[in-house]
Amino acid sequence: MYHLGEVFGMQCIADGTSFSGTPQLGEAKVNHGIRIAGIARFVTLDAGRTVFDTGWKCNLVVASGPAAIAAILAGEQSLQDVRMAIGTGNTPPSAGDIALIAEVASDYHPSFQRDNASWQVMASFINSWSGTYSEAGLFIGSNMVSRILTTGSKTASQILVGMWEITFS
Repeated sequence: MYHLGEVFGMQCIADGTSFSGTPQLGEAKVNHGIRIAGIARFVTLDAGRTVFDTGWKCNLVVASGPAAIAAILAGEQSLQDVRMAIGTGNTPPSAGDIALIAEVASDYHPSFQRDNASWQVMASFINSWSGTYSEAGLFIGSNMVSRILTTGSKTASQILVGMWEITFS
C-alpha cells in the first residue's frame, strides 16, 4: 500500500532534522518525539467528473489529536467513531481547536484504512446539503484530531469527497 502524501509528493513535517516541541503547521508531537502530520484534499464531483479540486494541503493536528489517536491504537475508541466534517468558519486553525467554527455537514463512519505509518480516511458528502465550505475537520468521537481552512462549494446534486491522511514518524 502506498500513502496518499507520497503519491503527491507532500511532506508536512518540517525539515525533520530537529523538533522544538511546538507543533508546526500540519505537525504535532506525541510521547517521546513521535510526530503526527496530516494532509487533506476535497474534490467535488458532478456525474462522475471532477468539477473542483482543492489539491493536497497540510493541516493542523490539534492538541486533542494525539490522545484521540492513542485511544484508537489502545482499543479504547472504535474506528466507528471516526467522522469528517465541513463548515463555513474562516478563523485560522489553532492547536486549541476542539470543533469547527460553523459545522454544516459531516460524514460518520467514513472509509478508513491504516497501517503502522499512516491512516487514510475518505468521506463522501452526498446529502442534499449545498453551499460553500471554508473549513474541515477530522474527529474521533467528540475529539477533534485535525483542522484545515480550505474553500470549495457543492450543489445538491454533486458529491463532495474528502480525503485525509495522518502519518506517524
